[in-house]
Amino acid sequence: MARSDPERFVIGLGNPGSRYRMTRHNIGFQVAARLVDRHGLAGERKRFLGRYVAGRIAGVEVGILTPETFMNASGRSVVALLSAFPERSVSDLIVIHDDIDLAFGAVKVKTEGGHGGHNGIRSIISETGRNDFIRLRAGIGRPAHGSVTDFVLAPYDPEERIVLPTYLDALADVVEALLTEPVERVMNRFHGKNLALPHLSEGRGA
Repeated sequence: MARSDPERFVIGLGNPGSRYRMTRHNIGFQVAARLVDRHGLAGERKRFLGRYVAGRIAGVEVGILTPETFMNASGRSVVALLSAFPERSVSDLIVIHDDIDLAFGAVKVKTEGGHGGHNGIRSIISETGRNDFIRLRAGIGRPAHGSVTDFVLAPYDPEERIVLPTYLDALADVVEALLTEPVERVMNRFHGKNLALPHLSEGRGA
């Protein structure tokens, strides 16, 4: 494997277009962008049915992909990516996605299993035929009333926006840890922790 070939892939899930850019459902895109900015990665271009850039993060060669297929077809973009790197597999993925069953600011790391009702994860499992990839579940909370769909596709509320930069930075830290440390250690470190202000969790999510 050439030194410039990615060893791991970070997949940030979301929907393309300015309408969705700062919505809760796009937190995967937002964390991916934070990683790109933090590490000064250059050369992003349209590839693999999405936006793709590669570079070194924490000493690891990494490719970062944000599918532009819309959430429900994210797996098509992932398959296109893996087809271009036959030496890599689904197990080399770290997928970042929103989770309504976790309070805003809460995170969980999962290494296998079902889609948990998330259509982006559902699509990746369906298209690849595998579920053995790391998921970084970023809590966005659940609405007390009204439509879940409207909630996830809505912008963050003013209180959330205040702490969002801190939350995104912390999520980027988790990704970096997943690139360099055993996954079990990372899971134990962040399990049960809220990466935003604790009071935002009250009445939101699990």
